[in-house]
Amino acid sequence: MPVKNSSEDTLPATLAGIGFDKVASFDELYALIREMGTIPGTKKSYSPEELIDIMTLIRRGDCPPNFMPRTLGLREVVNHLLKNDPEYQDRTGKIE
Repeated sequence: MPVKNSSEDTLPATLAGIGFDKVASFDELYALIREMGTIPGTKKSYSPEELIDIMTLIRRGDCPPNFMPRTLGLREVVNHLLKNDPEYQDRTGKIE
């Protein structure tokens, strides 16, 4: 069952236990990632700084959203946030 967030969009309930269902901005996501520390992925572990750097590149339009690891549903959360991110929309002209 989906979980509602502040923008009335939905995220899968599997992300709710991590706190991603409460994230309404990239700043909140960055804070949560820093709090979580190193996050193990399928092929490697990601430091908070690495994940934030990837998100910055995506938001600037320097790399596509699929560069974000799927670990813990992060790619889905980033895609969700990009829909309402003025920086991403201005730079890429995309509304996904």
